[in-house]
Amino acid sequence: MSKKEVWIFGDSYSDASYPFEEKTQIWPNMIKNIYNIYNDSWSGVGLNFLIDKLYQKIHTTDKNKLSSITVLFFARQALRMDFEFLIKPGDSNAVYKWIARDLEHETLREKIFKTSTINNIYNDIKYYKEHKEHLKWLYKNYALKHSNYVYESIKCLAVLKLLSLTFKKILFWPTGKSDQEYISETLFLPVNDEKFYLIQEEADDIFPSDSLEYGEDFRPNHIPIEQHSMFLEQLCNWIDNNKKIDFTVFK
Repeated sequence: MSKKEVWIFGDSYSDASYPFEEKTQIWPNMIKNIYNIYNDSWSGVGLNFLIDKLYQKIHTTDKNKLSSITVLFFARQALRMDFEFLIKPGDSNAVYKWIARDLEHETLREKIFKTSTINNIYNDIKYYKEHKEHLKWLYKNYALKHSNYVYESIKCLAVLKLLSLTFKKILFWPTGKSDQEYISETLFLPVNDEKFYLIQEEADDIFPSDSLEYGEDFRPNHIPIEQHSMFLEQLCNWIDNNKKIDFTVFK
């Protein structure tokens, strides 16, 4: 019997090379032994980058095969913007943190910068300085406006919900706390059904980190290494049996 085909799109929660190199006993690698996997995950990228990657893959795939494919989609932060000048796609995370700090955006300062060592991040993205003033204008007048960063998560959800009609089914986990808050504020009707599963638990609550290095969580995929097999088992149970993930097993 041929393996089921599963596509994975995401950030550091599903990037097999996060934080520094691939490890064998992490769920993005172990899942390859069970399904036919296509994994296009990039640490530090945002929602729109990943939606674009998904559409690129769709356009190069036989449309008759899509209905047999399951998609896992992990993402956070619409403010990680996919600029053309980025050397690495994941630099979008560091760029927006720096810009928001410069603008002293109160919401982001409270939620991000108290747990991030910005100077360490900045050393890796000095090349962005030539674009700094343009970026500050863009973030101040557009990206950091409440209506933008709140509704970008909802737009992503709507796109994935619509695409689930084409695929076998889609799982969407907006892993950031702020993304979950924005979705909860604006989502008034249930969206889950047999073809679409929105996870509304906060990843940071499920897999809390007691210690941060340089203000960042460098655990593989932000999950305790001993819980990767448990997380994979839960994912497989949804893929194979349509069972919602039981997050109580991680408590």
